[in-house]
Amino acid sequence: MKNLMIISTIALLIFTGCATNEEKANADFVEMSMLIQDAEKLEPYDFSIALEKYETAIELYNAILKKYTGTTVAVKIISENMLDRIQSSIHNLTKFSNSVSSIIGCAQFVTQTIEDSYDKSRALRRIALAYSEVGEKELAFDLLEKASEIAKFIEDSYDKSRAFRSIAVAYSETGEFEKAIGLAKSIEDLSSKSWALASIAVAYSETGEFEKALELAKFIESPFTKSSAFRSIALAYSEVGEKELAFDLLEKAIGFAESIESPFTKSSALGSIALAYSEAGEKELALDLLEKALGLAESIEFPFTKSMVLMDIAVAYSETGEKELALDLLEKALELAESIESPDSKSMALIEIAVAYSESGEFEKALELAESIESPDSKSMALIEIAVAYSESGEFEKALELAESI
Repeated sequence: MKNLMIISTIALLIFTGCATNEEKANADFVEMSMLIQDAEKLEPYDFSIALEKYETAIELYNAILKKYTGTTVAVKIISENMLDRIQSSIHNLTKFSNSVSSIIGCAQFVTQTIEDSYDKSRALRRIALAYSEVGEKELAFDLLEKASEIAKFIEDSYDKSRAFRSIAVAYSETGEFEKAIGLAKSIEDLSSKSWALASIAVAYSETGEFEKALELAKFIESPFTKSSAFRSIALAYSEVGEKELAFDLLEKAIGFAESIESPFTKSSALGSIALAYSEAGEKELALDLLEKALGLAESIEFPFTKSMVLMDIAVAYSETGEKELALDLLEKALELAESIESPDSKSMALIEIAVAYSESGEFEKALELAESIESPDSKSMALIEIAVAYSESGEFEKALELAESI
């Protein structure tokens, strides 16, 4: 259903961005597509609602054919066999629901069939978040408790730390901050602990609990993660109009970034802070930091790492309005990517650079680069992102044409 989701997203942008003579057909098509997307999201934990949405989507499908016969939308949904796709989803969902009839059943299914503790814990965490999204906080909490207990049996210490990190963040996303903090502080791996604490601190700031966010951020030991957390909290301050406090925090974020030893990580941290300044309207400060980040990037030896850092800096320059400099850096990033020996790493780098070109408005270059990628899956990933970039720039016809060709 991947193409269908992309096309429906683009259709929504078309409808909201520029009404056509087929407005009503488009409106029904958008509603139908959104119902399908909602159903797909609901499949893992609420079969009955997912089925209802699929059935409503079929009703809209039939309405389009009956009321708007001959429109572009009607021809399109027939030619793409959209009804068969919806009915296939209903069939698969009904078949699976025979063994898993609810989210509780899904959780039981997971614990009974998945043997690996890491995978089992991860699955339960995801189900818990799905519960939380539909307002079932208590059930979400119970599942996170279960995921946490199972994570204790993970043998590999690094995997165990990663599992606890993700569960701690999930607790914060469900509003259980005290539980989240307690679990995060118990994590042995420094990187995972810092990441968890930073995520919880940012979650606090997003709820307006700025003092708690800053207090928690003090416990972050990794300079890079601490810099990132202060940057994100600064952005949250800026969004509520507290510009002065935001700039104070960005200054502190720079201080933490300056203490980072790795040129790659330091460059990445400074580039992120530069974007925050740019978003706050401080272009000169942003450009100063980007210049420093670029100087650090030049000292990186490995082609893949250097290519990705230059690409990130190029995107940052583009967002500050320095288009020409951004394109020059993308060319350098591309040259480095072409020299990467590992096929997988090379494909990954080319995807990212192709997407960066499309986001900079250089669609021809982006498409040319995407088509040059040898791996079919990697090529499709690049083309999907370019199609979305087309739609976001208002090039709806090109977006649909490209999405349908993938």
